[in-house]
Amino acid sequence: MQRQIRNLTLAAMLTALGLILPLVTGNIPRLGNMLLPMHLPVFLGGLLLGWQYGLILGAVLPLMRSLLFGMPPLYPVALAMTFELATYGAVAGALYRRSPWKCLRALYRALLLAMFAGRAVWGIAEIALLGMTGKTFTRQMFLAGAFLNAVPGILLQLILIPSVMLALHRTGISGLFGADAGVRTANGQFYASFSSAVRASGRRISACARRALCFRKDNNGGETAACFALQCDSHGRFLPAFFAESSGAHGRAGRTYLG
Repeated sequence: MQRQIRNLTLAAMLTALGLILPLVTGNIPRLGNMLLPMHLPVFLGGLLLGWQYGLILGAVLPLMRSLLFGMPPLYPVALAMTFELATYGAVAGALYRRSPWKCLRALYRALLLAMFAGRAVWGIAEIALLGMTGKTFTRQMFLAGAFLNAVPGILLQLILIPSVMLALHRTGISGLFGADAGVRTANGQFYASFSSAVRASGRRISACARRALCFRKDNNGGETAACFALQCDSHGRFLPAFFAESSGAHGRAGRTYLG
């Protein structure tokens, strides 16, 4: 229940951000088309909250802005953006959530693939919407809108989104760097994620670069000392390793493994 409330609160904040950010460039439409401010909260929603939230945020934001502020124009811009942004949030969230390694490499892979998928969907939507009125959507229009004019916004997203994820990781919100790696102990005790194990211990990861975290926790009358160690492999992926030994009336040492 607490997690659901947190997710809904964060989704509401991202929705408000998506409505406000375009106002910064509202007087200069060309600048808004280059920086793509509405894309940022949609990507963050998918990455932080999952593909369902990302899809809903992407589908709702363009329509809400069009109805509330008259920008972007409902037809065909806002309608096409609805499909585009919904794809961004859903694909980025799904790919990142399914990745076994929550690291920068996985984050960038999810972002780049989502960007290509969303632009492809945007092109298809523009063709369909303009075709209803007998207009054509040329390849030159697609390349200009999807890539050439959007280069500053793409670069901004590739720099800003990982930076925000890193900052949120320090607060325990983001699952970057192995925070979602499930851990199961020999006695059957299971932590759904690295971050939940940290919360269970009453401690928090203070920095992304921190390589190990140890905590003590009572378990059936025995006190368990556990350490999470983060190491990098040759591909730059983080390898979570779990070590534990138990002592006390009901505790015993045992081998542990990743669940």
